[in-house]
Amino acid sequence: MQSVGFTFITIKIIGAGFIFFGFANGYVALQGVTDPEFFILVNGRKHADLEAKYLYLALHLLIILIGVALSLISAKQIAALQDIRHKFWAIFRK
Repeated sequence: MQSVGFTFITIKIIGAGFIFFGFANGYVALQGVTDPEFFILVNGRKHADLEAKYLYLALHLLIILIGVALSLISAKQIAALQDIRHKFWAIFRK
């Protein structure tokens, strides 16, 4: 079974990666909202409407929120989740 410390550090690193990725690409999406030449490819088709641009921006804001949530989780909460997971899979190991 994994230790809580390793899982805790891994989740913090993944959360920081989500935040970095969200801000880096969110900045481009924010600039794209005001640029009339900016387009988004959806299923091979170019979309330059505001709805597609705002959806693209909202996706990156969601990624930032997920990163913040992962960064704010505590070691105690991770230990509780691991305990729940262990109890769940113990049913099938009998």
